[in-house]
Amino acid sequence: MPSIFDRKRETLGRSLIAASVLASMAVTSLLGPSGAMAQPKGAVGAGSGSAAPAGPVTDEKRKEAAERFKRGVQLQADGNLDAAVIEFERAYELAPAYQVLYNIAVVYRDKNDRASALRAFERFLHDGGAKVDAKKRKDVETEIAKLKEVVASITIKSNVVGAEVMLDDFPIGKTPIAQPILVNVGRHKIEASKEGYKSDSQLFALAGKDERVIEFNLKEIKKDPPPPPPPTATTQPTSTATAAPTPAPTPIRVTPESANTKPLGYGLAIGGILGVGLGSYFGLSAMSKRDEAGCSTQNGRYVCEDLKKVEIARDARSQGNLSTLSFGLGGVALVAGIAFILTSGPSDAPKKTGVQVVPSVGQKEGGLNVLGRF
Repeated sequence: MPSIFDRKRETLGRSLIAASVLASMAVTSLLGPSGAMAQPKGAVGAGSGSAAPAGPVTDEKRKEAAERFKRGVQLQADGNLDAAVIEFERAYELAPAYQVLYNIAVVYRDKNDRASALRAFERFLHDGGAKVDAKKRKDVETEIAKLKEVVASITIKSNVVGAEVMLDDFPIGKTPIAQPILVNVGRHKIEASKEGYKSDSQLFALAGKDERVIEFNLKEIKKDPPPPPPPTATTQPTSTATAAPTPAPTPIRVTPESANTKPLGYGLAIGGILGVGLGSYFGLSAMSKRDEAGCSTQNGRYVCEDLKKVEIARDARSQGNLSTLSFGLGGVALVAGIAFILTSGPSDAPKKTGVQVVPSVGQKEGGLNVLGRF
């Protein structure tokens, strides 16, 4: 009974044989003067976004495209599919030839990126038109029919124009996006963002032939109004008259004999102890939930096995924030309470401390002088 490796080698061998049928034609088309084919208006790009080159296709570009195509064929034969598809797409960008799209489609199919393979096969038939012989067209149509069974599509709607849409951290365009987007089956993350708006992200799962509508509702971030302008300073008229001598101010004595801060200190200390205890409770709860979720973080985002564990991880983060806040407030209250208790003497003890507040008035300025004995 053949092993899974034998089946993979057999599949890759069939792909290489099929791709080699067009390889020589593609190289000839890339090198020939008619190798640069115009990209039809409104056509969907293959793979990661193969596009027609900017400006005319020169002989130098055709030569480089042919070299990259040969390199892609060799990498495909060696089983390095990731590098092979990059070389094929780069060759197509330099000098678009519809034959290269077939190689791109085959590599994406073997990489199990069925959505990109479907786009490339459809583009191959579209660009090739009558140049594709009947047998090849029938084979490609069979592949397309198979791929459509295991590919889904999403339609994107947004309340904001010009929002950038990212699918699985890869950009797919800006709103409005009129055409449905082909997507591989499985779990995906999609996000829309625009400067001045709060971004909106969603998680979803797709099965074969699903047609999902994704709606984004971006909310504008309200900016604080600018502060009022400072008041305009006015210049007081100067007088040459000699000011009358100012009588010596009478000191105002403020003594703390009647101040008893111990009750306030005890209240703050008790509140601080309760805050520290509450922070400990939330901290232990947060650690327990984080262990239960078992998630890891990448670039500040949770990576979890399912949505339920994502919610548990978010709950753990919220309780961790409450723990930090409770510890901080409780610690401040506890320290302040101890300070009030220690600095408050007995109510019947003689006071040797005192504070004097002496006003100071001059010709151009005034103020208060604080004198004390501690």
